[in-house]
Amino acid sequence: MAVTVFRRRSNLSKLIDTSGGMTVMAALRKADAETADLREEGRGILMEAIAALEFAGGRPVDGEVWLEGVYNATADIIDVCPAELPALYKALYSLCELVDIQRRAGRVDVPPVAVHIAALRPLSTPGQDPQNAAPVLMGLEALLAREAAKTVLPDAG
Repeated sequence: MAVTVFRRRSNLSKLIDTSGGMTVMAALRKADAETADLREEGRGILMEAIAALEFAGGRPVDGEVWLEGVYNATADIIDVCPAELPALYKALYSLCELVDIQRRAGRVDVPPVAVHIAALRPLSTPGQDPQNAAPVLMGLEALLAREAAKTVLPDAG
């Protein structure tokens, strides 16, 4: 008994063999050029969100309401934080953790929150060297650890 095998060639393999097209690097450069306006618009949105957080953080009126406002403004920035600013994202996440610690402990301590907020604008600089941001992030991490150590939360179990 004879078996006939039909080999079907995929459309992708056919396209690879055709001439024309562009290299991956050329495609990336083209995409970079075409999204420049969007990145600039996103940068404006990011800076507006940071300004809103600085405004909210600078006016502690009622402790619980203030913490909620800082948390919400920080979450808004996280939503628009571009991937090329990982240090900013880490600082924002740390600020959310700090606010959570204070809310769970039922206390409001403005200076650590203000330090976190003050660190955001310098960390929002595009093209920043991660080594330059490292000391700032380590300082925020130490501050967060100190705040967490101040708070003894009840056991969950």
